[in-house]
Amino acid sequence: MLIVLIFACGSGGDFLDSGVSFTPPTLHGVSGSGGTALWVEEPNDQWILEGTDGVTWEILREDSGPWFVEGQEIWTHYRLSHFETTVHGEAVEPESVQLAISPQRSALLAGETVRLDLGSPIYETPLSLGLRRQEDQWLSEECLSSGTVEECWMEGFQSVGKKREVLWNASRGEPIGYRYTLALAIEDSDGQFHMIEEVSKSVAELGRSVAWGDPHAHSNLSQDGCEVYEDACRSRLESAAADFFEQAKSRGLDFAAITDHAEYTVLIPEETDQEVDIWMAQQEFVLAADDGVFVPIVGYEWTNQNGHRSVIFEEIEVCPAMRASGKAQPGVVVRSGNGDELIPDNDVRALTPSDLWQTFEDANQLCAATRVLSIPHHTSMRLPTPVVWSEDANTPDETYERLVEVTSEHGTSECIDLQAKYCNYRIKKAGGYASEGSIQAMLQEGYRLGFVGGTDSHDSRPGSTEDSPSCVSLEGEDGSYACHDYSGGLT
Repeated sequence: MLIVLIFACGSGGDFLDSGVSFTPPTLHGVSGSGGTALWVEEPNDQWILEGTDGVTWEILREDSGPWFVEGQEIWTHYRLSHFETTVHGEAVEPESVQLAISPQRSALLAGETVRLDLGSPIYETPLSLGLRRQEDQWLSEECLSSGTVEECWMEGFQSVGKKREVLWNASRGEPIGYRYTLALAIEDSDGQFHMIEEVSKSVAELGRSVAWGDPHAHSNLSQDGCEVYEDACRSRLESAAADFFEQAKSRGLDFAAITDHAEYTVLIPEETDQEVDIWMAQQEFVLAADDGVFVPIVGYEWTNQNGHRSVIFEEIEVCPAMRASGKAQPGVVVRSGNGDELIPDNDVRALTPSDLWQTFEDANQLCAATRVLSIPHHTSMRLPTPVVWSEDANTPDETYERLVEVTSEHGTSECIDLQAKYCNYRIKKAGGYASEGSIQAMLQEGYRLGFVGGTDSHDSRPGSTEDSPSCVSLEGEDGSYACHDYSGGLT
């Protein structure tokens, strides 16, 4: 759940009247269908609250606030006056409040756990939030801490305004079609709660269907991308990744993610001075491929000594603060053969998995919020890097790490003992196998993650499982390009 409050602020200057000067406080306001809330950050003094219809001013309240003006009144602006003078603060025109349970969603889904971002941007304000089930049943603090159904709902408004990032399950025995109401309220100087705005959402049953896709694939926007290795790894079209999603659609996929490496921010094509912003280019290709049927996904690969992770986002437009490099100081790469140059100047760095997840937390406060998953990748491959599940650094985060990759063009990561029955399937030849990074080792640690498969193709051909594995733009001793071992998987 994302809650956005829009504030209008009037900043007063120094006023002078009969030799008495004072700086009036900033008056904050927010309006909804139920009324208008007004407050100052430090309500120490008594003030005269006035409202105007655009012609004359009228005194509404005389106290320290906060104040609530019920309904859609005639007042267009508000201001504060000091009791001991006749001067006024600057007029304020409150904006309308915007409430949403989540971006681009009209209903909660039965069986879904949603994340509620509860709290106002300015913690000292009197604004409170609540979630209502029926006319006088409100989600309570006891519910948030205990998780028992009987204690979830209390009579009267239950404020949860000072908590943030609460996980709440929408399927606690409620029938399909049940309506919940998100409310924004204010507690006035008399201790009474007043509803500023309410927005209702229904619990809906999610229609299920089977969709196939590739959650992890690269293009020439990666430093080791190699779209046409027969021709010095050049791009197939005028720009790298230009046909990435068309390739996915041609293979019958329902979704695909472009997950180029996050260390590199700029691509300079051979013999040009053109600088391509890699992250913006990825999002532009995703936006162009979003036809209402096929689902294109933007993401990146996070490469780190604790293993590699594929990071994918729900939204199409994702701010750069979400895109973190897992390496401290990678070098500039010039592709042999075609001379493309890739610049690694991403200054958003996350050098441990917990740093990566904190990056998501911080960016969701700075930017437009989006749901995001980090998916451990080729976890048992000693080369490039395994994910050692017994190390504390690789304890999955319950919010962001819900899935793990079990197979890709690198091979499978399932078994601890490769001599066990059925455990010799697609094992990477080079570098060795790391049993401590296997899926079975992950399960023995008590972690329960869903399984996905992908290609990790580096040739802008997601879902290309019926042909040879892709190659990367790294030349071997004989001058040929290095290629993956297998043809990968799908999800």
